[in-house]
Amino acid sequence: CINLKHKNGELYYKQILSYNWTDIELLNSFIHYFGVIKNIETCEIIFNSIKNKDIITYNSMLNAYRLNNEYDKCLELFNDIYNNYSMLLTEHSFHIAICCCADMVSLSQATQILDKMNDYKFKHFNKDISIISAIILMYGKCGDINQAIEIFNNHKSSELFKYHGLLCKIRSV
Repeated sequence: CINLKHKNGELYYKQILSYNWTDIELLNSFIHYFGVIKNIETCEIIFNSIKNKDIITYNSMLNAYRLNNEYDKCLELFNDIYNNYSMLLTEHSFHIAICCCADMVSLSQATQILDKMNDYKFKHFNKDISIISAIILMYGKCGDINQAIEIFNNHKSSELFKYHGLLCKIRSV
């Protein structure tokens, strides 16, 4: 739907509503779709209509908030998940939250997220290349270049170089 014109995706969604479908994978896709086309109100309606949310639902909503510059709502939802459903959190959840802090240029908020990630349940996320790259990006955007360089140097691996190069290429397009 995202590659189609906006109206087609909205028509598909209205058809789904008329059939009263509650397939969570389909609804998660619509949260993503409406987030990308900047219709956060519809994202929230869909999100709130889902009774048994899974982590993909939460991550879709986190990302929709981030894409729509609703950073406070993104971090509020992340904290709600952490406080009430922490067993659901994935590397992707933390990645979105860290990128949100980078977008906000908020080192204090990022520090809180990183402290939560250092919790024993999530400590292994520190080895994830996408998390490491997000942390480096966040420190760079927040003006702490020395910390960004230190993390980069401590995680020198061919995977990190490839990922960093890919990010630079995507951002330049």
